[in-house]
Amino acid sequence: MKSLMTTVLTVLLVSLIWIGGHWDGTLGAGCSAAEREALLKFKADLEDPRSWLSSWVGQGDCCTWSSVVCDNHTGHVTQLHLGLPRPSYWHNSVLSGKLNPSLLELKYLGYLDLSYNDFHGIPIPSFLGLMASLNTLYLDGAGFGGLIPHQLGNLSKLQQLGIEAAADYVLYADSLSWLSGLSSLEFLDLSKVDLSNASDWLDLIITMPSLSELYLSHCQILHIPPLANVNLSSSLSALSLYHNQFGQTFVPSWVFHLKNLTYLNLADNTFAGTIPAQLQNLISLRTLDLSFNYFNHSVPNWLYGLHHLEKLDLYSNKLDGRVSTEIGNLSSLIYLDMSVNYGLEFERGIPDSFKSLCQLRSLSLQHVKLNQNVSELLEILGVCASGTLQELSLPSCQLHGQLTDRIGMFKNLNLLKLQNNSISGPLPISSGEMKSLYHVDLSRNKINGRFPTSFGALAGLIYVDVDISQNAIHGVVLPEIHFANLTKLAYFFASGNHMVFKAKPDWVPSRHIQILNLESWYVGPGFPHWLKGLQYLSSLDLSNSGISEQFLTGSGACRLDSII
Repeated sequence: MKSLMTTVLTVLLVSLIWIGGHWDGTLGAGCSAAEREALLKFKADLEDPRSWLSSWVGQGDCCTWSSVVCDNHTGHVTQLHLGLPRPSYWHNSVLSGKLNPSLLELKYLGYLDLSYNDFHGIPIPSFLGLMASLNTLYLDGAGFGGLIPHQLGNLSKLQQLGIEAAADYVLYADSLSWLSGLSSLEFLDLSKVDLSNASDWLDLIITMPSLSELYLSHCQILHIPPLANVNLSSSLSALSLYHNQFGQTFVPSWVFHLKNLTYLNLADNTFAGTIPAQLQNLISLRTLDLSFNYFNHSVPNWLYGLHHLEKLDLYSNKLDGRVSTEIGNLSSLIYLDMSVNYGLEFERGIPDSFKSLCQLRSLSLQHVKLNQNVSELLEILGVCASGTLQELSLPSCQLHGQLTDRIGMFKNLNLLKLQNNSISGPLPISSGEMKSLYHVDLSRNKINGRFPTSFGALAGLIYVDVDISQNAIHGVVLPEIHFANLTKLAYFFASGNHMVFKAKPDWVPSRHIQILNLESWYVGPGFPHWLKGLQYLSSLDLSNSGISEQFLTGSGACRLDSII
């Protein structure tokens, strides 16, 4: 028994000696003093006009500071979340200054995000290449300029790398050979980085063993080199070459061998001719964006065999001919845009096969010839997509007939554009049930009759454009009750209607209105007092509105950029 007790005590003593020799004092006690001092030095070189890092003070636990994440067990700083979620155009909301090399003291830092700050064109510090623990580095839109340092190639653990250049600064790479050291890289975004002199980009990137997502939009890549004897067993699932204006009209053949692609964006280049049939080899595609190119001829029938497609964007090409009814086979479609292909047409309008598109959220066919009764079109779409459709854009589609109560089925619709058609008759009462609408454009149709009282039920309306200047509405009295529930209304365009708007002196419209266009509406003879409550109003058009009263703008609520 005594021998056993001696053994236990010996083990405990040895353990305590080992812990004393190896414990860095951080276990369960927050961050170490060295890491705290490193963060304070880093902060000292930053300009922080909105006091984002105001909690970074004193001798307390830096693991409690804003944007700092520590390991729960060791207390080491592992993540710095200093990025903004989107580009900010307000200089008082971003970090600037310079990056202090004290970051190197954060030896366990795996995640660093500085996205969408503004470092005013300073180079990306080369010392970042010494932060061996980094697995995620986001510098997107952070205002860095100059040459991307090759030292970043030393970050062998890096899995995510975003260096999208900011619009105001030139960021470039003379070579991408440093990428060969990033064997663990899964995500790479070099959008807007000038790669015009990095001729080795393709050979390196296409063979990276772990790379899954690659974004090279706006990179000034003038030529896509051919590939020979290259193993294309790539893990690439997402590829964007958007807006590079390649000096060639054909899609490079190696793209067709990327069998794992689910996302392919080739928009806004110089690709022309027929849509290449080899694209049908990419059977896993969920997004195919070929917009803003010069593809001509008809939409190929094989395209309708890509049954996993969720987004198909053919906007602004030179496609012509008739669209096959087989388009209804794309039953997974969420987004479909064939707009601005002036020679494209549906033989008898939207076909019955569209009744199978039960996931459809956005449909845009601007300038595509439908020559269809708008009520029939809504009936077909409403069979399966009435609950999912959020955007319906059909300007200049040769639509005719009257809007009926079927429009009320689309209760989640927030954008409705039907301008430049021949739609006639009154607006249906059921339109008042579409509470999600934020943008309506019915301009240049033949709509007539009164707006229904229920139109005021569009409580979710944010943007309305009902400039019906070529319609037959004249002298229709529209009382303020029609706008009573439009509490989110921000943009209202309704010029050229010769409408009469009657409002009580104490009426208060939506205070969120920013642009108000009532040209040719009769709102006089006095200047409307309800304008005083529009504190966000920036543009006002009341021309030809029967106002005879003179008025002066004082220091009131409205800050107008323009008034007519």
